[in-house]
Amino acid sequence: MASLDQDPFGEHAAMQHRGRFDVLGVRIFARSNSRRLLALFEEAFGSLPPHGLGAAAPRIDLTLSLAPTTVPPRRDVPRLRLRSGAGFLSGVIDANNFVMVSAEQRRALICVDRGMLAFPYHLRYELMEFAIYTLVPRVLGLVPLHGAAVASHGRAVLLTGPTGSGKSTAFLSCALSGFDLLSEDAVFLEPRTLRTTGCANFLHLRTDGMEAVRDPGLRAAIRRSPVIRRRSGVRKFEYDLRHSSMRMAPRAPRLAAVIALSSRRAHGSQLLEPLSPAQALAWLRREQPYACTQPCWDDFCRSLEDLPAYRLLRGKHPEDAADAVRELLSARHS
Repeated sequence: MASLDQDPFGEHAAMQHRGRFDVLGVRIFARSNSRRLLALFEEAFGSLPPHGLGAAAPRIDLTLSLAPTTVPPRRDVPRLRLRSGAGFLSGVIDANNFVMVSAEQRRALICVDRGMLAFPYHLRYELMEFAIYTLVPRVLGLVPLHGAAVASHGRAVLLTGPTGSGKSTAFLSCALSGFDLLSEDAVFLEPRTLRTTGCANFLHLRTDGMEAVRDPGLRAAIRRSPVIRRRSGVRKFEYDLRHSSMRMAPRAPRLAAVIALSSRRAHGSQLLEPLSPAQALAWLRREQPYACTQPCWDDFCRSLEDLPAYRLLRGKHPEDAADAVRELLSARHS
């Protein structure tokens, strides 16, 4: 191996571990000098439907680099600091742990040290997802939204709302009712056709929020899942949907409706309250500050003008949300 003086940037480090992944309508070619790093990326983005959004899926190259240095054990992981310049976007934890992406070059670099391997959730969630969820929308011109999405018979519904509004519970309720799953947390839309995609990899359910799961077998399976701790301190089960009987959407469906989740209880059986186009756009602008800054936002808003939008009130039981969404899609189909 070349010495530090001969290869100060590590340009000649062997990247012998390789993999190909179909994610969000692109082909990702990953290479790494660490089998463990590549396995973590596989854990996050492996075995997902390809969701082609165009004639040919573009290629993205990803490098996962593990530093050879040894570092003292960490007690926690500092927050990611975001930077941009010269066509690059970066997220930095410290000098040894960071991610850089270039939409123009269709490339991403993730560098970590061995100490970071002790925090696989943060590595996946804050570095790997940063790379993919930042790079792919810019390469494909997609609108990135914070929300959940489910589909039935080729028609998708976007579920939006602030943290704690019940997106995960509504998503789980729809999943248990047989909907096709797109994403629980990050949804991406083609702004003109409203084709919708996402990664139905994990369900994150609060450890004290299992009331929606009535099946004893599923409840036991979720309780056997790893428990992750959000930055807010909330502890959640991380249940892998790809190893369950729940169905991932095989293709990218078109958006059929937008639903704003409300914490307000419904007085009767009617859970959906219609929203005007102006109300729906105002809600999205308030809830999606990052998406509003993207070049495709105006096209997306124009496409939404003819799309129905509703406020979803809380019912007596968690499964009431799935019943309301199913009724909505059935009515639209008719």
